[in-house]
Formats: sequence, structure tokens, C-alpha cells
Amino acid sequence: MNSITTSVIIVTYDRLNILLDLLNDFKNQTYSRFEIILISDGCESAFNEEVLSFKNFFKLITKDTGFKNSYGLAIARNIGIKESRGDYCILIDDDCRIENDFVESHIKYAERKTIIGGKRFSKGSGSHTLSKKMNELSKLPKDSLPIREIRQNFKKVSLIENNISFFKKDIEDLGCFFDIINSYGLVGQEFFYRASFYNLKYRFVEQAAIQHLTNAKEVKTNLRKNKIPVSVLNNIFILPLLKNKIYCIFQKNIVPKLNHNLRNILGKLIYFNAILMAPIFLIQRILKKCLYLLSGKHFF
Repeated sequence: MNSITTSVIIVTYDRLNILLDLLNDFKNQTYSRFEIILISDGCESAFNEEVLSFKNFFKLITKDTGFKNSYGLAIARNIGIKESRGDYCILIDDDCRIENDFVESHIKYAERKTIIGGKRFSKGSGSHTLSKKMNELSKLPKDSLPIREIRQNFKKVSLIENNISFFKKDIEDLGCFFDIINSYGLVGQEFFYRASFYNLKYRFVEQAAIQHLTNAKEVKTNLRKNKIPVSVLNNIFILPLLKNKIYCIFQKNIVPKLNHNLRNILGKLIYFNAILMAPIFLIQRILKKCLYLLSGKHFF
């Protein structure tokens, strides 16, 4: 464990006060061989004078997505992975607090071709929903398990790409995160489908916990009131184009090599195909729901 150098990648969204609290949490970590890559998404928080003062306590690299009016989570995470110098990466957002053994708890269970997922909990609104998700994750075996098996045998488990860790090379080989379309509800589902296709494993580690701050300032490009409708639309019309073997291969081998203009063209092509296929996807979703209701499984 002591030989692993680690990069903690934090995406921040114009929430300076909670970001400063989080950075303070990193000052007293039991595991000290880490750097922090701080990515501003649509704000200047990463370049604040108080933030930069933390360079006196650990290595701190600050970057910006360049976005002001769109949701750049996947791009921010990909920038963080690219800029990282550690063998191992931990991903979190700025709206959380951590314990002193947070980094150590992730590193302790580091395993090649495996994504470590830490516990998330909160004490305010939405805590019940989050608690239910964590309860389902706690039912997974204690050892790592192929994500494909989790998808097949633990239907209620929802894998989330926040508070996760992995070996940098494993995710680079996977093609990093899908950043062609900047919209809520796409990043995690596509990422874990592709990870499943390429036989990566997952392990839930309760000790590597973060407290999610429910009172954090909303992200103006990803308002809570828009999350559910945007996620539903993406789940019906966009994800079917991405969650397939052909796109997995394309994202892994081709997309990382595309320049900005070609990525924009690809994004427009995905939207165009989604519009063309929308009636088929909608009918498929309705038929699937009808078959589910007719099967009687919803009564159990």
C-alpha cells in the first residue's frame, strides 16, 4: 500500500466555503502520498487565493473546464485523470466531507482492473433515498466482483461514479469518461456499462465514506428540478445508443483520439440518431413495461 502514489480528483462548482472545508479535511490524512487535482467547472473556485494556500500542505494542481453555461462533469474528470501524476486516482465532488482515513481506506483495497466504490451518506433531505442505495450496495460480496455479474444478479444495485477509485491506467485503457454530450444521467450509466463490457470488477468499501452535503449550493447548469426529467429522457433516447458493444469499442479506441471539432460532430450525430430512433426506443420501453406488469413480478 505504501508504494502507491495517489491523485485525488475534485470537481468544484462555485461553492468556495464547502470546498475550503473539504480541503481542510485533506490536511490531516493518515495516508500522505497524494496530490489533489482541483477542476473548476464553470467557476473560478480552483484559483481562489485561499484555495491556492493549501499548496503549503500538499501538492495542488488547479485546472478549468472552460465551460460557463453547460454541464462539464465528465470533461472535468477526464482533465483530472490526464493531469494526474499518481498511479491511482480517487474521484469526488466538492459537496462532501471526509474522515482522516479516507485516502487510506481507498488505497487499502486498491486492485488492478477493479473500481473501488466508497459509501455515501447524508443527514438532510434525500438521505433516505441515499441510504436505500447504500443498503443495496452493502449486500454485495465483500470481495471484488465482475460488474457484469453485479448487473445480472443484483438488479437493485445502482453503481455511482462519485467517490470511486481505480488505477489510472485501467481507466485510460477503458477510454475514460464519456464527454461528448454534457448532460445529467449519462456519465455513470455509460461508464459502468463499458466497464462491464471490458470485464472490470467492482468492490464496495464502506470505510471509504463521504458525507454528502445536502445544503450545498445548487449547480446552475444542473438544477435539482431538472435532474429527473433530463435523466429520464437520456435514459430512453440517448443511452440505448451508447450502451452497446459497438459504441463501447468506439469509445475505448477512437473517441480519446478525436479533436474538439470531431467530438462536436459526433455529439450532433448521436442527437440526430436519437431523434430518428426515438419512436422505436419509446415503443420498446412501453412494451418492456407492459411485459413486466403482465409477468406479475411487481407484486413481489
